[in-house]
Amino acid sequence: MRRAGPVLLLGALGVMLLAPSASAHALLVSSDPKQGTQLDAAPDVVTITFSEEAELAFSSIRVLDAEGVSADDGSTEVVSGDALSLRVGLGDLEQGVYTVAWRVISRVDGHATGGAFAFGIGVDPAGAVLADVPIEETPPPSPFEIGARWALYVGLGLLLGVAWVGAAAFRELHGGVWRVALLAWLVAVIGVIVLAEVQRRATGASIGALLGTSIGQALIWRAVAIGFAGVALRAARSLAAPGRDIALWLAGAAAAGAMFVHVSAGHAGTGDQALRMVIGQWVHFAAAGVWLGGLGALLAGIKGQDPGARGRAVRRFSTVAGVTLFVVAGTGVVRAFDELPSFSALWSSWYGRVVVIKVVLIVALGTLGAINRYRNVPQVEADASGLRRVSRAELLVAALVLVAAGSLATLSPPTGAAAEAASRGPITLTETDFAGATEVTLLIDPGFAGPNTFTARVTETLSDRPLEGAQVRLIFGFLDEQLGGAQLRLKESEPGVYSGSGAAMGLDGRWRITVLVQRAADSSEIAFETATRCRTNPIPVEGGPTLYDVTLADGRTAQGYVDPGEVGYNEVHITFFDEQGQELEVAEAPAMTAMPRDGEATELVVRRFGPGHFIGDAQLEADAYRFDVVATTGEQQIRTCFEESIV
Repeated sequence: MRRAGPVLLLGALGVMLLAPSASAHALLVSSDPKQGTQLDAAPDVVTITFSEEAELAFSSIRVLDAEGVSADDGSTEVVSGDALSLRVGLGDLEQGVYTVAWRVISRVDGHATGGAFAFGIGVDPAGAVLADVPIEETPPPSPFEIGARWALYVGLGLLLGVAWVGAAAFRELHGGVWRVALLAWLVAVIGVIVLAEVQRRATGASIGALLGTSIGQALIWRAVAIGFAGVALRAARSLAAPGRDIALWLAGAAAAGAMFVHVSAGHAGTGDQALRMVIGQWVHFAAAGVWLGGLGALLAGIKGQDPGARGRAVRRFSTVAGVTLFVVAGTGVVRAFDELPSFSALWSSWYGRVVVIKVVLIVALGTLGAINRYRNVPQVEADASGLRRVSRAELLVAALVLVAAGSLATLSPPTGAAAEAASRGPITLTETDFAGATEVTLLIDPGFAGPNTFTARVTETLSDRPLEGAQVRLIFGFLDEQLGGAQLRLKESEPGVYSGSGAAMGLDGRWRITVLVQRAADSSEIAFETATRCRTNPIPVEGGPTLYDVTLADGRTAQGYVDPGEVGYNEVHITFFDEQGQELEVAEAPAMTAMPRDGEATELVVRRFGPGHFIGDAQLEADAYRFDVVATTGEQQIRTCFEESIV
């Protein structure tokens, strides 16, 4: 194990350092006003609905005018009857564009998320300068949080393993088992202490204020369960059988209880299927503890045992371990299907990639376990060296599995739209200025309407060197309505690389982005034209076209598809639904356009198929298309879009 220690440390550090930026955990689901909306009259409140409950004590919504002056009354509160929504009251707002900046702490896991969007009163927010205010965006996962969760997994797993192996596999316990028990308890204690400090820093509050919230209550219950396990272990050490075995089972029950609290305080504890998800993940966690924690206790316990006692203990453990291996694998597969929207998300999102890493490691564990079960267990009474050697390798791989599990806890599973965007990476545009002296590559991530991160890589073409020390601004114009004027100043993050975040692309549709590069002697302008990505949830249909679900305002939805989705004549379908899922009546046929990736948009001839179902006739070439639809219901305009590649 001295040789394995450095490998384990390097592997753990590698996974932690390579962990990507966390996706938001308390995701913004909807807002009122909606981002990019132009209102005729000032609203009384701004309401934001999130995917998870926010901890009100550490969450806020700010509304600022174009000069960055606060326009809200500072009274962020939970909406009565809707725990997922926060709102803030507004003062008397004048005509203009207002920026909504929000930051929340999830009650589920204590993770901080933030963002911003804009709306206008009598002014379209796409054509005005937004408030130049710092936005508290979602921070990357902390290596300390991953380490804390790893320590909890290791400590609680070993505690559970020591309890059942000590009570059921051995008749007499030697000092090695008690040393493993003490180590497990200390690691679990360290894990809960570090996790508490990580969550205190995320909230920016004192430890006393944190403990008074639901996040703190979950920390307290973890600590109580771990403390009880320590007391039970101490009692077991001083008792003879059967009192010793009862105390060990109590310690194991306390460890399992801490596991349940830990799982309930995570993402499994949210949503309509929360109970099923919590039970499934808890069984997954506990089975891993019985298997891998028990293996650690077994290796410590067989040292010094006579061959007969050693053989009985190993065979008992092997029988239970075989069952728990299948439980771990089965519950893990179910959990992956629950969290990932498609198979492609396994390689297109960081959450999916870590799942793949974890699966590969568990397969390796199963292989090592099979070697032990069929080769080393039958001969363990004569020679235990093979069992020890393979089991140490199992524990090394198991430690890496737990690092992967800790990383997964800091990442949000990808939604359909997010997974689709992640699979394609940021929108990437490259162009040179009129003189051919400056080249700019512009990256827009994730490319949806609303907040984006813009990165401009500026190069001097003659020398092929990064252009350093310039002032770089982006000027935005919305082409679909010929609006413009919003600007964003980028800051140099490394030589020749300029970046910034903002919500200037607040509307779905086509945009012109002009990059203005200013130096002491001269300046350059490079213009790009692009379109925002569509927020859709693609649903493949066996033997039919892919359906694209779109969430609209006020609970309404739309669904589009292209039939047959091949080169030549196609019918482009769009259907609108109300908040009850019934077809929404649309008085006039919507405007529908088809825009290829590298071509001009073509307006389609649209015919009615139902009250809210319309078909556009299109001749399509082999290309990636964006289909835009603009409809009117009453006095409200509905914009939606979806994308599909024609092959």
